[in-house]
Amino acid sequence: STPALAAPPKSGTYDVPSSLLQLDDAPPIQSPPSSSSQGWLEFESPLPIGSAAAQSFTAFPSSPESVPAASEGSAAQGAPDASTIDRRAVKDLALTHRGVHNFVPRHDEEITIQKGDPVHVQLNANDGWFKGTNLRTGDAGIFPASIVMDKNDPNLRAALGILTEKFIVRFLGAVPIKKQKGVKYVVGAIEKVHSTRQEQTPPPSSVSLLQVNSKGIKVFNTIQGKIDTTKNPRSFPLQNITYVASHPKNKRYFGFIFQIPSRENVFACYVFASAASTVPICDAVGRSFKKLKEAFLNYSNPTKDYYLE
Repeated sequence: STPALAAPPKSGTYDVPSSLLQLDDAPPIQSPPSSSSQGWLEFESPLPIGSAAAQSFTAFPSSPESVPAASEGSAAQGAPDASTIDRRAVKDLALTHRGVHNFVPRHDEEITIQKGDPVHVQLNANDGWFKGTNLRTGDAGIFPASIVMDKNDPNLRAALGILTEKFIVRFLGAVPIKKQKGVKYVVGAIEKVHSTRQEQTPPPSSVSLLQVNSKGIKVFNTIQGKIDTTKNPRSFPLQNITYVASHPKNKRYFGFIFQIPSRENVFACYVFASAASTVPICDAVGRSFKKLKEAFLNYSNPTKDYYLE
């Protein structure tokens, strides 16, 4: 499998082993796959690319700490509902919890909570209920304590389905392509990047840490033999990744097709190489696609999770 790293210290800095720093810049495309290695993999995004629902869909919060800003203009016209506080006041409330289950209110004093919603808990009534504000909707009221989780809880990311897998790779380049899916387009991009690097002898590519989770792919570059995850990575939201595949003839290569945000029908294929098979990376993206499909189906056809007293 591809080289993996242990969890970083609190500083977020990895010391990259020298053997990984010596990873070939661009291994030969035609090297035969090992007889014991797995077959190559490909996965297609489950989202209907280009649909209005997919464009407005956000699978998971960008981070457990982020709080979406509420627009004053989004408030309904006329007198506000008694359970809704001033939108400007919402911005001043601190994020304390995240919704980890859906809750549909049955009484006037209860408020809606959806999985991933940022929540400010004002009061713990010690009877299994909290009083607080949904920072996404601005609604204030009561809700079951069991459907939210403290933002600092170490199990929060798992409860939200944000499980991160890490791999060591080299980023070799990206090329524009015309189609959003198809292994032949990924293979064409890999071979074009490979041949370009051989012909033009560009600077050696740097070793990178590639992270895959239900939000997408992040790439952290190496600086002086270290990978610092506290620095801003190159981010690729999962809902914009349309296809991923390893190279059929040499699984040390893989690429994913990315729809350029805010540009309709404009795609690019990003190409990476690894010291070992990239099949586990493709498999990780495939698992994230599965979670994305589940989240999108819940978004398009919401189900109600009732709280039983």
